[in-house]
Amino acid sequence: MSVLSYQKTITSIGLLDGETLQSNPLRSNINRPHYLRLIQVGFDSQIPNIYNYGGINTGLVHVSKDDGATWDVIQIPDGVYTIALINSAIQSSISTYWTDASDPGLFIRYNTATQMVYVEMDESKLAVASHIKIDFKPTGSSLYELLGFVTTTTFASTGATPDLFTASHYAKINWFGNTVSVRLKGFGNLCYSNGSPIEEICLVPLSSAKVTNEYLYPTAGIRMPWIRINSMDNIQKFSVELWGGTKHLLLLEGSINLSFEIRED
Repeated sequence: MSVLSYQKTITSIGLLDGETLQSNPLRSNINRPHYLRLIQVGFDSQIPNIYNYGGINTGLVHVSKDDGATWDVIQIPDGVYTIALINSAIQSSISTYWTDASDPGLFIRYNTATQMVYVEMDESKLAVASHIKIDFKPTGSSLYELLGFVTTTTFASTGATPDLFTASHYAKINWFGNTVSVRLKGFGNLCYSNGSPIEEICLVPLSSAKVTNEYLYPTAGIRMPWIRINSMDNIQKFSVELWGGTKHLLLLEGSINLSFEIRED
């Protein structure tokens, strides 16, 4: 029986995915059945919903105080945001729009009853009379999807006080749901998902955080079962990937530690 492990640390936004190359390949008998069992996996990080990375930008928005004649380009910094924090980031960039900076005329809010995001505009608050416009889908941005403004993505005040515009879809503040798929590549298919084989070794429940932003699996002393894998005469390399839904999981600074056992009968 042999124990193999994988560790990686990132200091800026990126992927914890990676490959481990064994300096001394683990030898085994190809004529005997092989089994794999996860000992533990844990990662310490935050999962951003606003980021500009790898050609994907979820935090770009355009706002205008003159009915679209000119636009202010706002790039919300990478991070983990609530609707209130997204609103604050935009507000801080357009504080000069208003007669009174402490009394702004644009809000992005979340209705807890309907679970929908909405935009509130009051053009009477503008320092120079005109119409307010906001575009959640400027070229290259997917902020509209995060907030749920999918059917209509650009809104303008009409003179009513205030104007209210509600998103057509639920917000996706948590892009990846409540679990992270840990995939161990190099040993063949480890399980099935929706009838299709995949290389997933476990699903880490994000609600199982032991301390702030530290996620561990398994928990409560549970011991993972042995999984039959393809027989092999040596193990030279393997790789680890974290997935959320159909996407590789992008993380802010953090680390991952994973260990598993291999045995042959």
